[in-house]
Amino acid sequence: MMARMRVHLVSLVSDCTLAAITLAAITLTAAPVRATALGREVGAGQVRLLSTTLVGLWAYDDDGQRADADPLRAQSFSTDLELGVAPRLTLRAKLPWVISSTADASGVQQRSGIGDVTIGGQLRLTETGPVALSARLDVKAPFYSGPPTVRGRSPSGGPALGDGQVDVTALALLGGRLPFSGFVDLELGYRLRAGDVTDAVVGGGRLGVRALERRLLLALRLDTVVTFDPAAGSAERLGRGGATLGPWVALRVVDALHLEMGAYYVGRGRNAPGGAELTFGLWLPF
Repeated sequence: MMARMRVHLVSLVSDCTLAAITLAAITLTAAPVRATALGREVGAGQVRLLSTTLVGLWAYDDDGQRADADPLRAQSFSTDLELGVAPRLTLRAKLPWVISSTADASGVQQRSGIGDVTIGGQLRLTETGPVALSARLDVKAPFYSGPPTVRGRSPSGGPALGDGQVDVTALALLGGRLPFSGFVDLELGYRLRAGDVTDAVVGGGRLGVRALERRLLLALRLDTVVTFDPAAGSAERLGRGGATLGPWVALRVVDALHLEMGAYYVGRGRNAPGGAELTFGLWLPF
């Protein structure tokens, strides 16, 4: 068990921590800037409307081995809100409406409702300098009844509205500009899962460039969740883990209105679905 845990932690270090160190070193050569993505000024904020479609074509078992699975489709429509309430402090909230369906030999099953709601806060730690640093704390809770999911589905194999457990995630965030109109956003943290579900280390970020007089953002996005093995002799279940990688694009249509789109490969998981994810969004700073 410990050997497998070390392997997954080494994988996370390779994918996230090493990347953060390398990119931070590059960023230090850029001109000083404050990363606006790491918080809002007092009284300012942003509303983001996001559509996310996950198409699960296979699944990963507890050992991370790819396995056949019935098709899964999870469509969520979420409203994200960020608001600066004090110097350096930004409050955040996310409310998703989920439509999830699975198909097997008996037919198609569908379920809809409010999914996992997230609230949290973000504290900016630096004001000026070559990089901007922040700390964030998020609490996620399901607005429905049901046990934790198995490979992205309910334990019965039917559709699920979310992961099915309460999470508390603490994150460190880094952001800044790179040479040649580049930018970087990175995060690394720990996810404490309530109940009998194992915890996880989370990380990821975006690396991209600005074009068309900064009206267009092009980036490569990576998100990883490395879940721990259950303790020997415990009744814990393995929590969901995996990696999401793909291109992300944002376009400023007018001065304050932005459109975004992403297409991601969902893979390298444990107790998780695998397949593809598409996102379309609209965000409006105020």
